[in-house]
Amino acid sequence: MSDFLDRLRARREDMTAREREIAAHLEAGYPHAGLESATALGERVKVSAATVVRFIAKLGYAGYPEFQREMRDEVQARLASPLQRLEAPSPDGLRPSGTTDVVGRTFETALAAVTRTYGFADRRAIETVAEELRRCRGRIWIVGEKKVRAVAHYLYAQLNLCLERVELLSSDAALTGDRLLEISPDDVMIAFDLRRYVTATLQAAGWALERGATLVVFADSTASPLFGRTPHRLLAATNSAGAFDSYVGLIFLADALTNVVALADPDRTRERLKVGEAAWTHFEVFVRGQSPHSPRMIGEAAG
Repeated sequence: MSDFLDRLRARREDMTAREREIAAHLEAGYPHAGLESATALGERVKVSAATVVRFIAKLGYAGYPEFQREMRDEVQARLASPLQRLEAPSPDGLRPSGTTDVVGRTFETALAAVTRTYGFADRRAIETVAEELRRCRGRIWIVGEKKVRAVAHYLYAQLNLCLERVELLSSDAALTGDRLLEISPDDVMIAFDLRRYVTATLQAAGWALERGATLVVFADSTASPLFGRTPHRLLAATNSAGAFDSYVGLIFLADALTNVVALADPDRTRERLKVGEAAWTHFEVFVRGQSPHSPRMIGEAAG
Protein backbone atom coordinates (compact mmCIF):
# COMPACT_ATOMS: atom_id res chain seq x y z
CA MET A 1 0.00 0.00 0.00
CA SER A 2 1.34 3.45 -0.86
CA ASP A 3 2.07 6.13 1.69
CA PHE A 4 -0.65 8.31 0.17
CA LEU A 5 -3.35 5.63 0.44
CA ASP A 6 -2.26 4.89 4.01
CA ARG A 7 -2.71 8.57 4.83
CA LEU A 8 -6.16 8.60 3.25
CA ARG A 9 -7.25 5.62 5.27
CA ALA A 10 -5.90 7.07 8.52
CA ARG A 11 -7.71 10.41 8.10
CA ARG A 12 -10.92 9.23 6.44
CA GLU A 13 -13.03 9.58 9.60
CA ASP A 14 -11.95 13.23 10.00
CA MET A 15 -12.79 14.31 6.46
CA THR A 16 -15.50 16.75 5.55
CA ALA A 17 -17.99 15.92 2.80
CA ARG A 18 -15.97 17.87 0.22
CA GLU A 19 -12.72 16.26 1.34
CA ARG A 20 -14.31 12.83 0.92
CA GLU A 21 -15.15 13.74 -2.68
CA ILE A 22 -11.54 14.72 -3.33
CA ALA A 23 -10.32 11.52 -1.65
CA ALA A 24 -12.70 9.35 -3.67
CA HIS A 25 -11.54 10.92 -6.93
CA LEU A 26 -7.84 10.54 -6.10
CA GLU A 27 -8.30 6.97 -4.88
CA ALA A 28 -10.31 5.86 -7.91
CA GLY A 29 -7.79 7.36 -10.32
CA TYR A 30 -4.68 6.62 -8.29
CA PRO A 31 -1.95 7.48 -9.01
CA HIS A 32 -2.56 9.35 -12.27
CA ALA A 33 -5.33 11.55 -10.87
CA GLY A 34 -2.74 13.12 -8.57
CA LEU A 35 -0.76 14.46 -11.52
CA GLU A 36 -3.35 17.15 -12.21
CA SER A 37 -2.87 20.68 -10.90
CA ALA A 38 -4.80 21.66 -7.80
CA THR A 39 -6.98 23.86 -10.01
CA ALA A 40 -7.80 21.07 -12.48
CA LEU A 41 -8.46 18.61 -9.67
CA GLY A 42 -10.73 21.11 -7.96
CA GLU A 43 -12.71 21.65 -11.17
CA ARG A 44 -13.29 17.89 -11.49
CA VAL A 45 -14.76 17.55 -8.01
CA LYS A 46 -16.32 21.03 -7.97
CA VAL A 47 -14.25 22.52 -5.15
CA SER A 48 -11.74 25.37 -5.10
CA ALA A 49 -8.01 24.87 -5.65
CA ALA A 50 -7.45 26.20 -2.13
CA THR A 51 -9.65 23.42 -0.74
CA VAL A 52 -7.58 20.83 -2.60
CA VAL A 53 -4.30 22.28 -1.29
CA ARG A 54 -5.63 22.38 2.29
CA PHE A 55 -6.77 18.79 1.99
CA ILE A 56 -3.33 17.63 0.82
CA ALA A 57 -1.73 19.51 3.73
CA LYS A 58 -4.21 17.85 6.09
CA LEU A 59 -2.83 14.49 4.95
CA GLY A 60 0.60 15.54 6.20
CA TYR A 61 2.34 16.70 3.02
CA ALA A 62 4.58 19.78 3.19
CA GLY A 63 2.84 21.08 0.10
CA TYR A 64 1.18 20.15 -3.18
CA PRO A 65 4.57 19.75 -4.97
CA GLU A 66 5.64 17.06 -2.47
CA PHE A 67 2.36 15.21 -3.03
CA GLN A 68 2.82 15.34 -6.81
CA ARG A 69 6.41 14.09 -6.59
CA GLU A 70 5.11 11.01 -4.81
CA MET A 71 2.45 10.53 -7.49
CA ARG A 72 5.04 10.84 -10.28
CA ASP A 73 7.28 8.29 -8.57
CA GLU A 74 4.34 5.90 -8.31
CA VAL A 75 3.41 6.36 -11.99
CA GLN A 76 7.03 5.69 -12.99
CA ALA A 77 7.09 2.54 -10.87
CA ARG A 78 3.84 1.31 -12.42
CA LEU A 79 5.08 1.84 -15.97
CA ALA A 80 8.28 -0.10 -15.34
CA SER A 81 8.63 -3.47 -17.01
CA PRO A 82 8.97 -6.68 -14.93
CA LEU A 83 12.66 -6.76 -15.84
CA GLN A 84 13.18 -3.22 -14.56
CA ARG A 85 11.35 -4.03 -11.34
CA LEU A 86 13.36 -7.20 -10.81
CA GLU A 87 16.62 -5.30 -11.08
CA ALA A 88 15.52 -2.36 -8.94
CA PRO A 89 16.38 -2.30 -5.22
CA SER A 90 13.65 -2.38 -2.60
CA PRO A 91 12.53 0.93 -1.06
CA ASP A 92 15.14 0.62 1.71
CA GLY A 93 17.88 -0.04 -0.85
CA LEU A 94 18.31 -3.65 0.20
CA ARG A 95 17.42 -6.98 -1.28
CA PRO A 96 15.00 -9.20 0.67
CA SER A 97 16.96 -11.25 3.17
CA GLY A 98 15.08 -14.46 2.40
CA THR A 99 12.05 -16.17 0.92
CA THR A 100 9.91 -15.32 3.96
CA ASP A 101 10.31 -11.59 3.28
CA VAL A 102 9.13 -12.04 -0.30
CA VAL A 103 6.17 -14.24 0.65
CA GLY A 104 5.07 -11.85 3.38
CA ARG A 105 5.38 -8.80 1.16
CA THR A 106 3.47 -10.56 -1.62
CA PHE A 107 0.66 -11.43 0.80
CA GLU A 108 0.44 -7.85 2.06
CA THR A 109 0.43 -6.52 -1.49
CA ALA A 110 -2.33 -8.88 -2.61
CA LEU A 111 -4.43 -8.08 0.45
CA ALA A 112 -3.95 -4.36 -0.13
CA ALA A 113 -4.99 -4.72 -3.78
CA VAL A 114 -8.26 -6.43 -2.88
CA THR A 115 -8.94 -3.96 -0.05
CA ARG A 116 -8.32 -0.95 -2.29
CA THR A 117 -10.41 -2.41 -5.12
CA TYR A 118 -13.30 -3.07 -2.76
CA GLY A 119 -12.90 0.36 -1.17
CA PHE A 120 -13.44 2.32 -4.36
CA ALA A 121 -15.65 -0.22 -6.15
CA ASP A 122 -18.67 1.50 -7.70
CA ARG A 123 -21.57 -0.81 -6.79
CA ARG A 124 -23.92 0.99 -9.15
CA ALA A 125 -21.45 0.57 -12.02
CA ILE A 126 -21.20 -3.18 -11.34
CA GLU A 127 -24.99 -3.50 -11.27
CA THR A 128 -25.30 -1.48 -14.49
CA VAL A 129 -22.76 -3.70 -16.28
CA ALA A 130 -24.54 -6.81 -15.00
CA GLU A 131 -27.82 -5.48 -16.41
CA GLU A 132 -26.18 -4.76 -19.79
CA LEU A 133 -24.96 -8.35 -19.91
CA ARG A 134 -28.32 -9.82 -18.91
CA ARG A 135 -30.14 -7.78 -21.57
CA CYS A 136 -27.62 -8.48 -24.32
CA ARG A 137 -29.46 -9.83 -27.37
CA GLY A 138 -26.30 -10.76 -29.26
CA ARG A 139 -22.97 -12.15 -28.12
CA ILE A 140 -20.86 -11.21 -25.13
CA TRP A 141 -17.22 -11.02 -26.19
CA ILE A 142 -14.41 -11.12 -23.64
CA VAL A 143 -10.92 -10.00 -24.63
CA GLY A 144 -7.72 -9.90 -22.59
CA GLU A 145 -4.13 -10.40 -23.72
CA LYS A 146 -0.81 -11.33 -22.14
CA LYS A 147 -1.02 -12.17 -18.43
CA VAL A 148 -4.51 -10.70 -17.98
CA ARG A 149 -5.84 -13.35 -20.38
CA ALA A 150 -5.94 -15.67 -17.38
CA VAL A 151 -8.45 -13.32 -15.73
CA ALA A 152 -10.42 -12.97 -18.97
CA HIS A 153 -10.66 -16.78 -19.16
CA TYR A 154 -11.73 -16.89 -15.51
CA LEU A 155 -14.55 -14.42 -16.16
CA TYR A 156 -15.60 -16.34 -19.28
CA ALA A 157 -15.74 -19.65 -17.37
CA GLN A 158 -18.16 -18.13 -14.87
CA LEU A 159 -20.33 -15.93 -17.10
CA ASN A 160 -20.76 -18.81 -19.54
CA LEU A 161 -22.58 -20.67 -16.77
CA CYS A 162 -24.99 -17.77 -16.26
CA LEU A 163 -25.64 -16.36 -19.72
CA GLU A 164 -25.95 -17.54 -23.31
CA ARG A 165 -23.63 -16.66 -26.20
CA VAL A 166 -20.55 -15.78 -24.14
CA GLU A 167 -17.36 -15.89 -26.22
CA LEU A 168 -13.69 -15.67 -25.21
CA LEU A 169 -11.94 -13.93 -28.08
CA SER A 170 -9.03 -15.90 -29.51
CA SER A 171 -5.54 -14.65 -28.68
CA ASP A 172 -4.55 -15.17 -32.34
CA ALA A 173 -4.48 -11.56 -33.55
CA ALA A 174 -4.61 -12.65 -37.20
CA LEU A 175 -8.05 -14.18 -36.61
CA THR A 176 -9.55 -11.38 -34.50
CA GLY A 177 -11.08 -9.66 -37.51
CA ASP A 178 -12.58 -12.94 -38.70
CA ARG A 179 -14.15 -13.62 -35.30
CA LEU A 180 -15.62 -10.13 -35.13
CA LEU A 181 -17.00 -9.94 -38.68
CA GLU A 182 -20.58 -9.85 -37.47
CA ILE A 183 -20.24 -7.90 -34.24
CA SER A 184 -23.18 -5.52 -34.00
CA PRO A 185 -25.04 -3.09 -31.73
CA ASP A 186 -26.67 -6.14 -30.14
CA ASP A 187 -23.30 -7.29 -28.79
CA VAL A 188 -21.29 -6.43 -25.69
CA MET A 189 -17.48 -6.53 -25.52
CA ILE A 190 -15.68 -6.82 -22.18
CA ALA A 191 -12.07 -5.66 -22.55
CA PHE A 192 -9.32 -5.95 -19.95
CA ASP A 193 -7.15 -2.88 -20.51
CA LEU A 194 -4.23 -2.88 -18.09
CA ARG A 195 -0.73 -1.48 -18.31
CA ARG A 196 1.34 -2.16 -20.28
CA TYR A 197 -1.60 -1.61 -22.62
CA VAL A 198 -1.81 -4.20 -25.41
CA THR A 199 -2.38 -3.04 -28.98
CA ALA A 200 -4.52 -6.06 -29.92
CA THR A 201 -6.99 -5.29 -27.11
CA LEU A 202 -7.28 -1.65 -28.18
CA GLN A 203 -7.86 -2.67 -31.79
CA ALA A 204 -10.59 -5.18 -30.89
CA ALA A 205 -12.36 -2.69 -28.62
CA GLY A 206 -12.06 0.05 -31.24
CA TRP A 207 -13.64 -2.17 -33.87
CA ALA A 208 -16.45 -3.12 -31.49
CA LEU A 209 -17.21 0.56 -30.85
CA GLU A 210 -17.14 1.35 -34.57
CA ARG A 211 -19.72 -1.37 -35.15
CA GLY A 212 -21.98 0.01 -32.41
CA ALA A 213 -21.38 -2.65 -29.75
CA THR A 214 -21.45 -1.79 -26.05
CA LEU A 215 -17.99 -1.67 -24.47
CA VAL A 216 -17.23 -2.65 -20.87
CA VAL A 217 -13.70 -1.99 -19.61
CA PHE A 218 -11.83 -3.54 -16.71
CA ALA A 219 -8.92 -1.15 -16.05
CA ASP A 220 -6.24 -0.47 -13.46
CA SER A 221 -6.30 3.30 -13.88
CA THR A 222 -8.12 6.20 -15.46
CA ALA A 223 -5.03 6.39 -17.72
CA SER A 224 -6.30 3.31 -19.57
CA PRO A 225 -6.64 4.20 -23.30
CA LEU A 226 -10.16 2.75 -23.24
CA PHE A 227 -11.31 4.29 -19.96
CA GLY A 228 -12.73 7.44 -21.51
CA ARG A 229 -14.38 5.64 -24.44
CA THR A 230 -17.21 4.07 -22.47
CA PRO A 231 -19.29 4.86 -19.39
CA HIS A 232 -19.08 1.18 -18.38
CA ARG A 233 -15.73 0.84 -16.62
CA LEU A 234 -14.61 -1.06 -13.51
CA LEU A 235 -11.34 -0.19 -11.76
CA ALA A 236 -9.08 -2.62 -9.90
CA ALA A 237 -5.88 -2.01 -7.97
CA THR A 238 -2.87 -3.90 -9.36
CA ASN A 239 -0.19 -3.55 -6.70
CA SER A 240 3.26 -4.99 -7.22
CA ALA A 241 5.38 -6.75 -4.60
CA GLY A 242 8.28 -7.22 -6.97
CA ALA A 243 8.66 -7.98 -10.65
CA PHE A 244 5.01 -8.83 -11.31
CA ASP A 245 1.66 -7.16 -10.70
CA SER A 246 -0.95 -8.88 -8.58
CA TYR A 247 -4.30 -9.30 -10.34
CA VAL A 248 -6.29 -10.47 -7.33
CA GLY A 249 -8.28 -7.21 -7.41
CA LEU A 250 -9.44 -8.09 -10.92
CA ILE A 251 -10.41 -11.58 -9.78
CA PHE A 252 -12.52 -9.99 -7.04
CA LEU A 253 -14.30 -7.76 -9.57
CA ALA A 254 -14.90 -10.73 -11.88
CA ASP A 255 -16.43 -12.67 -8.98
CA ALA A 256 -18.56 -9.72 -7.89
CA LEU A 257 -19.90 -9.11 -11.40
CA THR A 258 -20.69 -12.78 -11.98
CA ASN A 259 -22.47 -13.13 -8.63
CA VAL A 260 -24.61 -10.06 -9.36
CA VAL A 261 -25.52 -11.51 -12.78
CA ALA A 262 -26.33 -14.94 -11.34
CA LEU A 263 -28.47 -13.70 -8.46
CA ALA A 264 -30.34 -11.13 -10.58
CA ASP A 265 -31.99 -13.99 -12.49
CA PRO A 266 -31.53 -17.20 -10.49
CA ASP A 267 -33.94 -19.23 -12.64
CA ARG A 268 -31.93 -18.47 -15.77
CA THR A 269 -28.69 -19.34 -14.00
CA ARG A 270 -30.20 -22.52 -12.57
CA GLU A 271 -31.25 -23.79 -16.01
CA ARG A 272 -27.85 -22.96 -17.43
CA LEU A 273 -26.11 -24.85 -14.61
CA LYS A 274 -28.35 -27.88 -15.13
CA VAL A 275 -27.22 -28.07 -18.76
CA GLY A 276 -23.64 -27.64 -17.58
CA GLU A 277 -23.92 -30.53 -15.13
CA ALA A 278 -25.35 -32.75 -17.87
CA ALA A 279 -22.52 -31.79 -20.23
CA TRP A 280 -19.84 -32.43 -17.59
CA THR A 281 -21.33 -35.85 -16.89
CA HIS A 282 -21.46 -36.68 -20.60
CA PHE A 283 -17.84 -35.69 -21.18
CA GLU A 284 -16.68 -37.22 -17.87
CA VAL A 285 -15.08 -33.95 -16.84
CA PHE A 286 -14.78 -34.70 -13.14
CA VAL A 287 -13.44 -37.76 -11.36
CA ARG A 288 -16.31 -39.81 -9.99
CA GLY A 289 -16.28 -40.58 -6.28
CA GLN A 290 -13.55 -39.74 -3.82
CA SER A 291 -11.23 -41.93 -1.89
CA PRO A 292 -11.76 -41.80 1.90
CA HIS A 293 -8.03 -41.16 2.12
CA SER A 294 -8.11 -38.17 -0.21
CA PRO A 295 -6.45 -35.06 1.21
CA ARG A 296 -8.82 -32.49 2.70
CA MET A 297 -9.20 -28.93 1.50
CA ILE A 298 -7.50 -26.25 3.60
CA GLY A 299 -9.78 -25.38 6.47
CA GLU A 300 -12.00 -28.45 6.04
CA ALA A 301 -12.94 -29.99 9.36
CA ALA A 302 -11.91 -33.54 10.09
CA GLY A 303 -14.77 -36.04 9.86
